[in-house]
Amino acid sequence: MRYFWLDIVLLLLVGAALYYGSFWKSLDVHSAAAQQTDVARYACYTVTFWQGYAGLSELPTQQCAFITHPTSTTPILSSISVLKKLTALGAPAWLTDFVATQSPTQPLHALPSEYPLIVMVPFSLAGLAPPIYYQLAFAVVMLVLMAMIYLVLLRFAGRWTACAFLLLLLVGGWGTALGRFDLFPAVLTLCALLCAERARWNYAFALLALAALSKIYPVLLVPAFLIAQQREYTGKWFSWRRWLAPGLFLALCIGVSAVSLLLSVAGTLAPLSYFGNRPIQVESVSSSLLWLAHTLGGYPLTFGFSFGSRNMFSPLSSLVATGGTVLLVVGLLYTLWLQWRGKITLALSSLLILLIIIYTGKVFSAQYLIWIAPIIAYVSRGERRWLLGWGSVSLVTTLIYPFLYERPNFPFGPYLPDFYLTVFVRNALFSIFLATLFYVVSRRPAAFGKSSSAAETGS
Repeated sequence: MRYFWLDIVLLLLVGAALYYGSFWKSLDVHSAAAQQTDVARYACYTVTFWQGYAGLSELPTQQCAFITHPTSTTPILSSISVLKKLTALGAPAWLTDFVATQSPTQPLHALPSEYPLIVMVPFSLAGLAPPIYYQLAFAVVMLVLMAMIYLVLLRFAGRWTACAFLLLLLVGGWGTALGRFDLFPAVLTLCALLCAERARWNYAFALLALAALSKIYPVLLVPAFLIAQQREYTGKWFSWRRWLAPGLFLALCIGVSAVSLLLSVAGTLAPLSYFGNRPIQVESVSSSLLWLAHTLGGYPLTFGFSFGSRNMFSPLSSLVATGGTVLLVVGLLYTLWLQWRGKITLALSSLLILLIIIYTGKVFSAQYLIWIAPIIAYVSRGERRWLLGWGSVSLVTTLIYPFLYERPNFPFGPYLPDFYLTVFVRNALFSIFLATLFYVVSRRPAAFGKSSSAAETGS
């Protein structure tokens, strides 16, 4: 009972710190600043989904202007643009007529431009509160998810591992944890991993499907889960039991996607269009390469704001982006080969895949560290060298966002370091951490046991 109350106090203290970090500019929910946060956008998505555009009258006009008056910096794939493309492709009349009926002015037909349908679950839970308190309600929903991860790690990996998760979340997600929905796919991914380690494959693949449907990145974990699952079976390859769990994953993905298409074809395709067309964001590893090419080689750089982020443009952008894609494929294949050879477990393979996704991507937003925190705490069991290594990457990330991003709002702003140099340092630390992990696991003859631990990498 004593530890129970200590856990509650710890969660409340961490939650309070994260709430302040996520909403320090908008603690007054009635202020204009509160209308410009990511959570304010979620509120707009929630209202338009359930009530159509007519419901936006409940919210301040400026808050949802990105929906009602989209610009080049807030691209939205509309039903009109989809209809034009279908017509140009010679689509049958019934299909164009069907898309034409999905007007976002009607309830249930306006989906988020950046996110899949399933994110409406956490968004709508927060929407149960009065509109003016949506920010507070959303933070409470995320706080509950954070507590779930803590309790799951406490149950399956011990108190220090659970505390390590809170520490990494606080250090790396101070400005984002309760102001983004990334804890939602993070808890689903962690629970999928725990089910997989206990050979509960139907649950594992079902949870992984829900995670992938909420944020696309977990879909790249499917090959690692497949390798672990197939190694469990010794029967015939065409046995239905061998493929039941992967089939459940496909069924859930297809089923939810079909529902999404029935509601809005444009809204279903919008996230794919949104992320496929994004340029190189200023915090990514790719941006550091462009910055180095500019600093050392004189290649010109230009900057702009679009797709909800600050981006960087260079004559080398296409080459660097292609290199990132190649590195992603090579890194994933090598990681899966290590897992297939038995050198790493599913947990460590999953961690490496998540790190590779972030490292090679065109975008590296601070909230991506939320994906990593529970998995790295679980794999490392809170071992000191892991905490120092990833904690350093997390700490510099928090220095970048919100401090360098919001430099004018802090009295110590003039004393903060240069933005692009700091990003380069963070990405260099990330490179060292990832390279060290690959070096250590590549030299091991085999992983120890079926469950993950810091001992697996010689820590």
